[in-house]
Amino acid sequence: MGTIKTKTILERCQDMLGDQASGTRWGIPSLMRLLNRAQLSIVVKKPSANITSASTVLVAGPRQSLPAGALQLIDIPYNMGVAPGTTIGRVITRVMKDFLDRSGPGWALAALADDEVIHYSYDLSTPTVFWVYPSQPASGFGYVYLVYSAVPTEATITGAITIGDQWDAAIEDYILWRAFGKDAAISAAAQQRAQFYQAAFMNEIGEKVNAEKATEQEAYAK
Repeated sequence: MGTIKTKTILERCQDMLGDQASGTRWGIPSLMRLLNRAQLSIVVKKPSANITSASTVLVAGPRQSLPAGALQLIDIPYNMGVAPGTTIGRVITRVMKDFLDRSGPGWALAALADDEVIHYSYDLSTPTVFWVYPSQPASGFGYVYLVYSAVPTEATITGAITIGDQWDAAIEDYILWRAFGKDAAISAAAQQRAQFYQAAFMNEIGEKVNAEKATEQEAYAK
């Protein structure tokens, strides 16, 4: 959750668009819609920009789904027992589904059901689905601690951005990219500026990804 006021970003954008005085071409409400699109675009491209975690109850069987509003699974670090799901339990390890399939073709059978999860499997080709081993029983479901990327809460004109403050430049670049892009078909200057801000937006995302990877590598090196 950020602290930078949305109006601060939008007024800067109006200034760059040459529309600050009148607000007739790009009023705050229309730019506000672009701001929320910017936040979602950032999280889709950089899932860790909006992380949520919670103890979550599973359902019967091996196939599980992320909660509503989730975009991508980040991790399932440990079990949380049975209802009410507040007791940290056994650590859960991630494995490839092919490994489970090769190790035991019957791994998903109900006969192997247990409320405590040992492994989980996840594939980005189905970003809101994951698999647990052993399968969950028909009743008495277990809870696990889910860490996942979620759709950002919609920001309001009177509030602050709803992802981290470090993304304010990327949000601004996205708004200007889309705003200038509206006139790109009829103005070469607008097209050039749209391309400039599109590149700036993508560079902001890339820089954050590279910085995060460098920090992770440094941590593992210690």
